[in-house]
Amino acid sequence: MSTAPLARGRLLLVTHDMDLIRAITESGLAPDGVEIVAVHSVQEAILEVTRRPYDVILVDTRLPDLSGRDLIAAIQTLARTLPVVLIARKGEEREIVQALRLGATDFILWPASEAEIAQVVRRNLDRQRLRLAHQDALAQVRRLRKETRRVERQLAALQSIARFVSETPRRTLLLPKFMQALVGLVQAQRSWLVLRVGEPPASTLRLVSYYNLPPGWVRDAAHSTWKDGLSELVLLSGEALLIQRPALEKFPVRTLGQVALLLPLRWGGNTFGVVGLMRTTAHSFTTLEQRLAEVAATLLTGHLHPKSSAWTREAPASRGPNGEEHDAAASDAA
Repeated sequence: MSTAPLARGRLLLVTHDMDLIRAITESGLAPDGVEIVAVHSVQEAILEVTRRPYDVILVDTRLPDLSGRDLIAAIQTLARTLPVVLIARKGEEREIVQALRLGATDFILWPASEAEIAQVVRRNLDRQRLRLAHQDALAQVRRLRKETRRVERQLAALQSIARFVSETPRRTLLLPKFMQALVGLVQAQRSWLVLRVGEPPASTLRLVSYYNLPPGWVRDAAHSTWKDGLSELVLLSGEALLIQRPALEKFPVRTLGQVALLLPLRWGGNTFGVVGLMRTTAHSFTTLEQRLAEVAATLLTGHLHPKSSAWTREAPASRGPNGEEHDAAASDAA
């Protein structure tokens, strides 16, 4: 079973010479997958170029409104990288030179055989494909460089977090700064830290620190246990959880944003707390961002578990989006 050839490009032919149109349409380009569109004037050609993309343009020197040189000059303004092939006749050598100076990439001396026409068109289509491939490669290099710089900034931010965690023994000073830094590390908008109180199955969760939580959530957490519908699951499973809408709609935490990342805090094989991150936009956390958040959360373990020598008995403070402090209701983690 035969299949249709893959499209190899779109050609715009600008001429009002019917013999020339017939020769190019019968030159064998169509079976190669080259779409040929013919117009008869400079004005029509400019309109076509602005309407849809072309891979090569063939321009006759003899046009009814303006010259082929005028169109080449206009193409240099509208689509500078578009290959333009001039179709000239014997005695128009000066026209050819001027067209090449204006930016034409090639020329055909008319009359020409169908094979000669096809060869010139294919050559310019190949050049255009190579140019586009080169542009795409350069764009990928720029994206990789941008991504590399972003990763370097994130790693530097993680190192900064590790430094102030190790240098700040008091949780009242450490946690507000940490929660805000964690949000900045992974480009989230909200964060919270909850610790387990009591032993399973009667254990509950208490909010001990947060960043940019709505006041209603903070008030409720100050007078009751923390219930977002997801932290409990992470506490029981001991596994990180990334969840977004529509799955997020089933849980109370849906009112905080669009995408949630919850990380377990472990000590000696037991999960004793959860760090939550929320994005208010529908842009999910990347694998790298998840890993960075996990490493950052691990840095807190020794400051939060009561069996760690770094742990101190104090009621930690929390911070809002403008840096204001808040004493959250907290009790010892089990």
